Amino acid sequence: MLQAFYEGTIGGTTEKSILCAEVSYTSEKIFLPDGGMMSIDWSGLDFYSPNPKKILIVGPGVTGHSDSQYVRCVAIEAMNKGYAVAVLHGRGIAGNEILTFKTHCACSFDDYEFAISYIENKFPNIPLVGLGTSMGAGILLKHVALSGNSCKLKALVVVATPFSHLHAGQKANDFWPYFGIPRKFILNIFTKMSSTLKPQLEKWPDKLEAQGIDFSRVSQSKSYSEFDSSFTAKINGFPDSDEYYAVASSTGHLHNIKIPVLALSSLDDPVISYEGIPFNEFLTNDNLILMTTNCGGHIGWFTGTFLPKRWYQIPCVEYLEAVLSTLNS
Repeated sequence: MLQAFYEGTIGGTTEKSILCAEVSYTSEKIFLPDGGMMSIDWSGLDFYSPNPKKILIVGPGVTGHSDSQYVRCVAIEAMNKGYAVAVLHGRGIAGNEILTFKTHCACSFDDYEFAISYIENKFPNIPLVGLGTSMGAGILLKHVALSGNSCKLKALVVVATPFSHLHAGQKANDFWPYFGIPRKFILNIFTKMSSTLKPQLEKWPDKLEAQGIDFSRVSQSKSYSEFDSSFTAKINGFPDSDEYYAVASSTGHLHNIKIPVLALSSLDDPVISYEGIPFNEFLTNDNLILMTTNCGGHIGWFTGTFLPKRWYQIPCVEYLEAVLSTLNS
């Protein structure tokens, strides 16, 4: 629980912190084929030599962004190893305007694929690797599975991954062993997100009515599956949360992954239960490595007592470095 406490307090702030240095970014808006918009926050690009030697593409958690501490520590570690870093922000995230009746969600594979292709075209012949956390990990992992042999990434690391969204939603409702705190934590994030998106989505009153989206009902959701059924699923074209979760999940698809992937999960993750990890699928695909820790919370992995700092980014970037070194040898 101490890991979760750190993440929810001093380790979760976006301001300048003695626990994690600030990172300077340059933001770039990209327009999607359906008219929607997402953005890429770049760091590590030298103005005088703008062509990087390698690029790390980062997919944050559901409301995470480039200034989240758990993202900044990854960016710093990667830049120290010579990477340019590209942090992806989906529709409506990090101040992105919603231009179509669709929001960022756990099924945003096409948006991520478009962004990765955009980066590849912008920097041809530069090796691309990826790192995702929480929902961003789920999107990138499913993207890699769906891409198969055509995947543009050379390697991927996924951290605190919701392999099965249905299982994660069910376990989040359990009172024990975390006294129902994860459910309240997730619901708080989701309801704040919907309140932020509401003014933009009200530009389409007819579509809101047609999809049966009632923001007063959304705000009263008692579980995150109820929230997804009344909001996320409907606005992204799914009849209910069950079908949305089925499409979003990577469980049952890992056999199709053709690039090296490292998955890091903590057995005490209070948000995404370890019981949803598809251990057998990792045993049957030589491209996959699963690393679990007894402690780490949800994207925590702090070390130290008085000035705790995250350490997970170190082995994650080391893994990506090892893969690229092997491919270049």
